[in-house]
Amino acid sequence: MVINSIEISSGDKSKKYNLKNDFNLIFSEKNSKGKTTLLRFILYGLGYNIPPTEGIGDFGKYNVNVVLTIDKKQVFLIRKGESITLKNDNDEKVFLLPEEQYELQALLFGIEDLLILENLLAVFYIDQEKGWTMLNRGKIIGNNRFNIENYISGLSGKDLGDLYYEKDKISQEIRKYKNLLKISEFKDEIVDNLAISKTNEEISLLIKNKK
Repeated sequence: MVINSIEISSGDKSKKYNLKNDFNLIFSEKNSKGKTTLLRFILYGLGYNIPPTEGIGDFGKYNVNVVLTIDKKQVFLIRKGESITLKNDNDEKVFLLPEEQYELQALLFGIEDLLILENLLAVFYIDQEKGWTMLNRGKIIGNNRFNIENYISGLSGKDLGDLYYEKDKISQEIRKYKNLLKISEFKDEIVDNLAISKTNEEISLLIKNKK
């Protein structure tokens, strides 16, 4: 997928940016000139739920048109509020957001695996307000999240649902035994001291199984 241009309009005002096919550098010699805003408008035009930068207001009051090249064919994206119209020479389809976000992006990126699509944004975008404060999970921007286990699962093509279920189950057992341990530590009887030792062994075994 190649982004050829993006046009942003509101009322009778509009601004269009044409991009090159090989390399594009968005820069300014001073701060607060709209670099981050332009990048967020591009992501917004591709169907992402992105918060606007300060001073822009609601993205919903803007119309965003993005022209793409996908498999050597020109594609037009027209975003108005919570809907995007995808147009090409042969077809036109409207996608409602956020319900059909991944269906749209599967066509744009040529990726069908939902786990990859759900985590793809963090692979190519780092927001200056948040950055990658955590390298394996957390919020990227807005409500867009990243989870490295799900991403790798999608890349491997393996269904790890059962493993995640077992891991959560063991985590619950560990929490249960730690709570029992706290209760036992309040007592001083010999029998309870033996119980504490046994509980510690159970926790150690569960942590080993979880790993």
